[in-house]
Amino acid sequence: MKELLIWLASIFGLNLCPKNPQQQGQANRPIPVEDHEESTAKQRESVSLCLVIPASAAYNLRINSSVNVSDLKELIDNASYFLCTESAKVKSIDESLVPTNEDIASVNERKRIYIRINIPNAQTMIGKDSQYSLKENLPLQEQGTIEKIYCLKYLSGLEAFNSI
Repeated sequence: MKELLIWLASIFGLNLCPKNPQQQGQANRPIPVEDHEESTAKQRESVSLCLVIPASAAYNLRINSSVNVSDLKELIDNASYFLCTESAKVKSIDESLVPTNEDIASVNERKRIYIRINIPNAQTMIGKDSQYSLKENLPLQEQGTIEKIYCLKYLSGLEAFNSI
């Protein structure tokens, strides 16, 4: 029994001691913690929810207007194409689409409308590939803001989007 205790103590003692002098300095060094302000800033960054919806679902949407969670869910349900990504990556997506100059309120209800909505604190939505997962990851206390909305001339340029 005494030999067993000595043997266990030597095994655990060897594993607790640093093996070389370089590790000795690191053993007592605190593990760096992400700066609180930096993590808060990451949470505050908005994400862009890009949707292609029929004109009939865009009845009263305007640039810079707010969209609550229930309306966001309805828009997601109506989307034939969707993408949720970091707001910084949206410029290249917007450049690949061809808008028309038509007024959304007066177009045929089957025309396709592109809408980009910025949503704060929604990083969990990024990269989701189903409508269900987008809706499940919507932050419940946040509202989106419509950044862009226009009729699409063609459906080309939607290669990065998920389609239904």
